[in-house]
Amino acid sequence: MNPYVLAFLGLFGTSEPSPPPTCPSSGTEVVVKATTPGSTVDSTQPRSVIAGMMKAAPYEGFAMQGLTVLDFSSSFRLQVTLSQIAPGRWCASAERIEASFGLTGPARILIAREIDPRSCQYRTVLAHERQHVSVGERNARDGALAMRRKLEELAAGRFPVEASTKDAAYDRASAMVEKAVSEVSAVYVERADRQNMAMDTVESYRRLSAKCG
Repeated sequence: MNPYVLAFLGLFGTSEPSPPPTCPSSGTEVVVKATTPGSTVDSTQPRSVIAGMMKAAPYEGFAMQGLTVLDFSSSFRLQVTLSQIAPGRWCASAERIEASFGLTGPARILIAREIDPRSCQYRTVLAHERQHVSVGERNARDGALAMRRKLEELAAGRFPVEASTKDAAYDRASAMVEKAVSEVSAVYVERADRQNMAMDTVESYRRLSAKCG
């Protein structure tokens, strides 16, 4: 056999195929803000109106004195780099994730207008309602910290993402972030509700009533 043919077969018969292209990875900056815009006090509404805002009276014969309204919300903004690495293969690399969690606006403290603002009862009710505000603000801060941790884990473990089109790659990345933000939000909204309910027991209302004789 021709020795040159052997040399040709030996050179090209053992070559390895090129590895398929992969999505470029990059570091992701994660910023999460807790929103705690304070509170307002409204003493213009009668007991009947405030009572209508409660889910249910805590016990029979309950006389409405005050209520705190806490509205939670969350949002996010995702900055990605989109790149095509092969026909029908698009990558989305997360460059920056910004999110916020907390109170949508100032907590609204409502105190029945039948209560004299100069009275011991008014001061006692206001102090109690401010404790509810504190619960909301604490959960906003704790939730924002938990959200940052979850988004950092997501960025490190799930990005970059790949899809068949440019739009699909972005949509997949956005859906992942939205799911993480929503899951954390639900946990801390539920926790705030649970802690506030624990403060409003029959016994706690009776203690408040007894403070002013």
